[in-house]
Amino acid sequence: MSHSEQMLLCVLLALAAPQAPLTKELAAVESAYDDTEFEDAIARASRLLKGPARLSPLQRRRLLELSAFASFYLGRKGPAETQLRELFDLDAEADIDRKKVTPELAQFFDDVKLRWFDAKKAALNVVPVVPDTPPETRPETTPPPETPPLDPGATASAPIARPAFRAVTLIPFGLGQMAIGDYAAGVTFFVLDAALAATMVTLYWVRESEKVVVAGVKTTTYLDPQRAFAMQIAQDVAAFSLIAVGIIGFIDALAFSPMRMAEKNAQPTVAPTVSALPGGASLGVAGRF
Repeated sequence: MSHSEQMLLCVLLALAAPQAPLTKELAAVESAYDDTEFEDAIARASRLLKGPARLSPLQRRRLLELSAFASFYLGRKGPAETQLRELFDLDAEADIDRKKVTPELAQFFDDVKLRWFDAKKAALNVVPVVPDTPPETRPETTPPPETPPLDPGATASAPIARPAFRAVTLIPFGLGQMAIGDYAAGVTFFVLDAALAATMVTLYWVRESEKVVVAGVKTTTYLDPQRAFAMQIAQDVAAFSLIAVGIIGFIDALAFSPMRMAEKNAQPTVAPTVSALPGGASLGVAGRF
Protein backbone atom coordinates (compact mmCIF):
# COMPACT_ATOMS: atom_id res chain seq x y z
CA MET A 1 0.00 0.00 0.00
CA SER A 2 1.42 3.37 -1.02
CA HIS A 3 1.90 6.29 1.37
CA SER A 4 -0.99 8.25 -0.18
CA GLU A 5 -3.34 5.28 0.19
CA GLN A 6 -2.35 4.91 3.84
CA MET A 7 -3.08 8.59 4.44
CA LEU A 8 -6.50 8.29 2.76
CA LEU A 9 -7.36 5.23 4.88
CA CYS A 10 -6.43 7.10 8.09
CA VAL A 11 -8.62 10.05 7.12
CA LEU A 12 -11.61 7.78 6.38
CA LEU A 13 -11.21 5.95 9.70
CA ALA A 14 -11.00 9.25 11.58
CA LEU A 15 -14.22 10.46 9.94
CA ALA A 16 -16.08 7.21 10.59
CA ALA A 17 -15.01 6.73 14.23
CA PRO A 18 -17.26 9.42 15.80
CA GLN A 19 -20.29 8.15 13.87
CA ALA A 20 -20.44 4.77 15.63
CA PRO A 21 -21.33 6.11 19.13
CA LEU A 22 -23.73 8.63 17.57
CA THR A 23 -25.52 5.92 15.60
CA LYS A 24 -25.78 3.84 18.78
CA GLU A 25 -27.27 6.78 20.72
CA LEU A 26 -29.81 7.49 17.97
CA ALA A 27 -30.85 3.83 17.99
CA ALA A 28 -31.21 3.99 21.80
CA VAL A 29 -33.62 6.95 21.47
CA GLU A 30 -35.72 5.04 18.92
CA SER A 31 -35.74 1.92 21.12
CA ALA A 32 -36.77 3.85 24.27
CA TYR A 33 -39.63 5.53 22.36
CA ASP A 34 -40.84 2.21 20.88
CA ASP A 35 -40.82 0.64 24.39
CA THR A 36 -42.90 3.60 25.71
CA GLU A 37 -39.97 4.62 27.97
CA PHE A 38 -40.83 8.23 27.16
CA GLU A 39 -38.79 9.84 29.97
CA ASP A 40 -35.66 8.00 28.84
CA ALA A 41 -36.32 8.88 25.18
CA ILE A 42 -36.68 12.60 26.04
CA ALA A 43 -33.50 12.63 28.15
CA ARG A 44 -31.42 10.88 25.49
CA ALA A 45 -32.74 13.10 22.68
CA SER A 46 -32.04 16.25 24.74
CA ARG A 47 -28.44 15.18 25.36
CA LEU A 48 -27.86 14.62 21.66
CA LEU A 49 -29.53 17.90 20.61
CA LYS A 50 -27.52 19.93 23.14
CA GLY A 51 -24.31 17.90 22.91
CA PRO A 52 -21.19 18.49 20.81
CA ALA A 53 -22.01 15.76 18.29
CA ARG A 54 -22.53 17.03 14.74
CA LEU A 55 -26.01 16.00 13.69
CA SER A 56 -27.28 16.00 10.14
CA PRO A 57 -30.50 17.94 9.46
CA LEU A 58 -32.35 14.63 9.08
CA GLN A 59 -31.05 13.34 12.45
CA ARG A 60 -31.92 16.61 14.22
CA ARG A 61 -35.47 16.54 12.76
CA ARG A 62 -36.00 12.95 13.90
CA LEU A 63 -34.78 13.70 17.46
CA LEU A 64 -37.07 16.73 17.72
CA GLU A 65 -39.98 14.66 16.42
CA LEU A 66 -39.45 11.78 18.90
CA SER A 67 -38.92 14.15 21.83
CA ALA A 68 -42.08 16.12 20.96
CA PHE A 69 -44.21 12.96 20.60
CA ALA A 70 -42.89 11.51 23.88
CA SER A 71 -43.62 14.80 25.69
CA PHE A 72 -47.16 14.81 24.32
CA TYR A 73 -47.83 11.23 25.48
CA LEU A 74 -46.62 12.25 28.97
CA GLY A 75 -49.13 15.13 28.94
CA ARG A 76 -46.50 17.89 28.53
CA LYS A 77 -48.03 19.86 25.70
CA GLY A 78 -45.92 22.99 26.29
CA PRO A 79 -42.52 21.33 25.67
CA ALA A 80 -44.08 19.26 22.88
CA GLU A 81 -45.24 22.42 21.06
CA THR A 82 -41.83 24.09 21.53
CA GLN A 83 -40.03 21.11 19.96
CA LEU A 84 -42.54 20.89 17.09
CA ARG A 85 -41.99 24.60 16.33
CA GLU A 86 -38.24 23.90 16.19
CA LEU A 87 -39.00 21.03 13.83
CA PHE A 88 -41.04 23.31 11.55
CA ASP A 89 -38.24 25.91 11.59
CA LEU A 90 -35.95 23.20 10.19
CA ASP A 91 -38.49 21.73 7.79
CA ALA A 92 -41.66 23.65 7.01
CA GLU A 93 -42.98 20.64 5.07
CA ALA A 94 -42.62 18.21 8.01
CA ASP A 95 -45.59 15.88 8.36
CA ILE A 96 -46.68 13.04 10.66
CA ASP A 97 -47.30 9.35 9.97
CA ARG A 98 -50.91 9.11 11.09
CA LYS A 99 -50.88 5.29 11.07
CA LYS A 100 -48.31 5.19 13.90
CA VAL A 101 -49.74 7.78 16.31
CA THR A 102 -53.02 8.40 18.12
CA PRO A 103 -55.67 10.68 16.56
CA GLU A 104 -55.14 13.13 19.45
CA LEU A 105 -51.43 13.49 18.63
CA ALA A 106 -52.18 13.94 14.91
CA GLN A 107 -54.69 16.72 15.73
CA PHE A 108 -52.20 18.38 18.09
CA PHE A 109 -49.51 18.24 15.38
CA ASP A 110 -51.83 19.94 12.87
CA ASP A 111 -52.88 22.64 15.39
CA VAL A 112 -49.28 23.51 16.27
CA LYS A 113 -48.29 23.65 12.61
CA LEU A 114 -51.21 25.99 11.86
CA ARG A 115 -50.25 28.29 14.77
CA TRP A 116 -46.62 28.23 13.66
CA PHE A 117 -47.62 29.13 10.09
CA ASP A 118 -49.88 31.98 11.28
CA ALA A 119 -47.09 33.35 13.49
CA LYS A 120 -44.63 33.32 10.59
CA LYS A 121 -47.14 35.02 8.30
CA ALA A 122 -47.94 37.66 10.94
CA ALA A 123 -44.23 38.33 11.49
CA LEU A 124 -43.83 39.16 7.79
CA ASN A 125 -46.80 41.59 7.83
CA VAL A 126 -46.09 43.44 11.09
CA VAL A 127 -45.93 47.23 10.68
CA PRO A 128 -44.64 49.10 13.76
CA VAL A 129 -47.07 51.75 15.02
CA VAL A 130 -45.75 54.73 16.99
CA PRO A 131 -48.45 56.10 19.34
CA ASP A 132 -49.04 59.84 19.11
CA THR A 133 -48.53 60.58 22.83
CA PRO A 134 -47.47 64.03 24.05
CA PRO A 135 -44.09 64.02 25.83
CA GLU A 136 -45.56 65.31 29.10
CA THR A 137 -48.32 62.66 29.12
CA ARG A 138 -47.51 59.27 30.51
CA PRO A 139 -49.83 56.40 29.55
CA GLU A 140 -51.79 55.00 32.43
CA THR A 141 -50.58 51.61 33.45
CA THR A 142 -52.86 48.95 34.78
CA PRO A 143 -51.74 46.00 36.86
CA PRO A 144 -51.85 42.64 35.15
CA PRO A 145 -55.01 40.65 35.85
CA GLU A 146 -54.76 38.14 38.61
CA THR A 147 -54.47 34.64 37.32
CA PRO A 148 -57.19 32.46 38.84
CA PRO A 149 -55.82 29.49 40.76
CA LEU A 150 -55.94 26.15 39.11
CA ASP A 151 -58.80 23.99 40.26
CA PRO A 152 -57.16 21.27 42.42
CA GLY A 153 -59.84 18.81 41.34
CA ALA A 154 -59.09 19.26 37.66
CA THR A 155 -56.98 16.56 36.05
CA ALA A 156 -55.17 16.53 32.73
CA SER A 157 -56.47 14.05 30.25
CA ALA A 158 -53.47 12.97 28.22
CA PRO A 159 -54.02 10.35 25.54
CA ILE A 160 -52.54 7.01 26.55
CA ALA A 161 -50.73 5.22 23.74
CA ARG A 162 -50.91 1.45 23.78
CA PRO A 163 -47.38 0.30 24.74
CA ALA A 164 -45.37 -2.02 22.56
CA PHE A 165 -45.40 -5.74 23.40
CA ARG A 166 -42.62 -6.87 25.76
CA ALA A 167 -41.97 -10.61 26.01
CA VAL A 168 -40.73 -10.32 29.61
CA THR A 169 -44.33 -9.78 30.78
CA LEU A 170 -45.17 -13.41 29.93
CA ILE A 171 -42.98 -14.82 32.73
CA PRO A 172 -45.47 -16.74 34.95
CA PHE A 173 -46.27 -16.48 38.67
CA GLY A 174 -46.53 -12.66 38.61
CA LEU A 175 -42.82 -12.26 37.81
CA GLY A 176 -43.64 -10.78 34.39
CA GLN A 177 -45.73 -7.99 35.94
CA MET A 178 -43.01 -7.22 38.47
CA ALA A 179 -40.39 -7.11 35.71
CA ILE A 180 -42.10 -4.05 34.14
CA GLY A 181 -42.77 -2.36 37.49
CA ASP A 182 -46.38 -3.49 38.11
CA TYR A 183 -45.56 -4.71 41.61
CA ALA A 184 -49.11 -4.72 43.03
CA ALA A 185 -50.43 -7.19 40.44
CA GLY A 186 -47.17 -9.16 40.37
CA VAL A 187 -47.07 -9.74 44.13
CA THR A 188 -50.77 -10.65 44.16
CA PHE A 189 -50.38 -13.36 41.50
CA PHE A 190 -47.14 -14.62 43.06
CA VAL A 191 -48.71 -14.99 46.53
CA LEU A 192 -51.82 -16.74 45.12
CA ASP A 193 -49.75 -19.18 43.04
CA ALA A 194 -47.42 -19.93 45.95
CA ALA A 195 -50.31 -20.46 48.40
CA LEU A 196 -52.18 -22.81 46.05
CA ALA A 197 -49.05 -24.80 45.21
CA ALA A 198 -48.15 -25.11 48.90
CA THR A 199 -51.70 -26.29 49.67
CA MET A 200 -51.48 -29.01 47.01
CA VAL A 201 -48.11 -30.29 48.22
CA THR A 202 -49.15 -30.22 51.89
CA LEU A 203 -52.39 -32.14 51.27
CA TYR A 204 -50.55 -34.75 49.21
CA TRP A 205 -47.97 -35.48 51.92
CA VAL A 206 -50.60 -35.52 54.68
CA ARG A 207 -52.63 -38.12 52.74
CA GLU A 208 -49.51 -40.17 52.11
CA SER A 209 -48.65 -40.13 55.81
CA GLU A 210 -52.11 -41.50 56.70
CA LYS A 211 -51.83 -44.65 54.57
CA VAL A 212 -51.87 -47.97 56.42
CA VAL A 213 -48.44 -49.64 56.74
CA VAL A 214 -48.37 -53.45 56.85
CA ALA A 215 -45.08 -55.22 57.54
CA GLY A 216 -43.15 -52.08 56.69
CA VAL A 217 -44.94 -51.68 53.34
CA LYS A 218 -47.27 -48.72 52.71
CA THR A 219 -50.61 -49.81 51.29
CA THR A 220 -53.24 -47.85 49.38
CA THR A 221 -55.68 -48.00 52.31
CA TYR A 222 -56.08 -44.95 54.56
CA LEU A 223 -56.56 -44.89 58.32
CA ASP A 224 -59.54 -42.56 57.78
CA PRO A 225 -60.90 -43.00 54.23
CA GLN A 226 -63.44 -40.16 54.54
CA ARG A 227 -60.77 -37.71 55.70
CA ALA A 228 -58.45 -38.82 52.86
CA PHE A 229 -61.27 -38.41 50.32
CA ALA A 230 -61.98 -34.85 51.58
CA MET A 231 -58.28 -33.96 51.32
CA GLN A 232 -58.19 -35.37 47.76
CA ILE A 233 -61.10 -33.09 46.79
CA ALA A 234 -59.39 -30.08 48.40
CA GLN A 235 -56.15 -30.95 46.56
CA ASP A 236 -57.99 -31.13 43.23
CA VAL A 237 -59.69 -27.78 43.90
CA ALA A 238 -56.30 -26.19 44.67
CA ALA A 239 -54.86 -27.65 41.46
CA PHE A 240 -57.68 -26.31 39.26
CA SER A 241 -57.49 -22.94 41.06
CA LEU A 242 -53.75 -22.78 40.38
CA ILE A 243 -54.39 -23.37 36.68
CA ALA A 244 -57.12 -20.69 36.61
CA VAL A 245 -54.92 -18.13 38.39
CA GLY A 246 -52.09 -18.93 35.96
CA ILE A 247 -54.38 -18.29 32.95
CA ILE A 248 -55.69 -15.04 34.47
CA GLY A 249 -52.12 -13.93 35.22
CA PHE A 250 -51.10 -14.66 31.62
CA ILE A 251 -53.99 -12.59 30.23
CA ASP A 252 -53.27 -9.75 32.66
CA ALA A 253 -49.56 -9.68 31.76
CA LEU A 254 -50.36 -9.69 28.04
CA ALA A 255 -53.19 -7.13 27.91
CA PHE A 256 -53.74 -5.16 31.10
CA SER A 257 -50.48 -4.79 33.03
CA PRO A 258 -48.67 -2.79 30.29
CA MET A 259 -51.63 -0.42 30.01
CA ARG A 260 -51.67 0.12 33.79
CA MET A 261 -47.99 1.05 33.69
CA ALA A 262 -48.53 3.42 30.73
CA GLU A 263 -51.34 5.18 32.63
CA LYS A 264 -49.16 5.37 35.75
CA ASN A 265 -46.30 6.98 33.79
CA ALA A 266 -48.73 9.50 32.27
CA GLN A 267 -50.09 10.69 35.64
CA PRO A 268 -49.55 14.49 36.06
CA THR A 269 -47.49 15.80 38.96
CA VAL A 270 -48.90 18.81 40.83
CA ALA A 271 -46.87 21.01 43.17
CA PRO A 272 -47.65 24.29 45.02
CA THR A 273 -45.96 27.46 43.76
CA VAL A 274 -45.73 31.04 44.99
CA SER A 275 -46.06 33.72 42.31
CA ALA A 276 -45.39 37.42 42.86
CA LEU A 277 -48.33 39.77 42.31
CA PRO A 278 -48.72 43.51 42.85
CA GLY A 279 -49.22 44.20 46.54
CA GLY A 280 -48.05 40.80 47.82
CA ALA A 281 -47.70 37.15 46.98
CA SER A 282 -50.35 34.62 46.08
CA LEU A 283 -50.15 30.91 46.80
CA GLY A 284 -51.48 28.81 43.96
CA VAL A 285 -51.21 25.36 42.47
CA ALA A 286 -49.25 24.59 39.36
CA GLY A 287 -48.35 21.33 37.74
CA ARG A 288 -46.57 19.63 34.91
CA PHE A 289 -49.09 18.27 32.42
